[in-house]
Amino acid sequence: MTILDQMLSQFGGVNIGELAGRLGITEAQVQSALGALGTNLSQPGSTVDAAAQQTGLPTDTIQQLLASIGGEDMLQRVTGALSQGGGLEAITSGLFGKN
Repeated sequence: MTILDQMLSQFGGVNIGELAGRLGITEAQVQSALGALGTNLSQPGSTVDAAAQQTGLPTDTIQQLLASIGGEDMLQRVTGALSQGGGLEAITSGLFGKN
């Protein structure tokens, strides 16, 4: 279980594998989309549009993903908790395959 799985499970009872299955995408795509959402959360503009552009996933899939984890409030809680461990960017770079 990844750190992200643990955080989502703790905060919202979300399982990445189940979520991927419900949305018809891979677990890697879920992780990539969550990383993009978290990265763009504090940026100006639409978080969903920016994440869709970064990942290549349709906007409606990103919106469904965000709703499935509890919306932007839950995303802020998870990314805030992750960032306490050394910076969200440092954590997501390893978690989501970014360098």
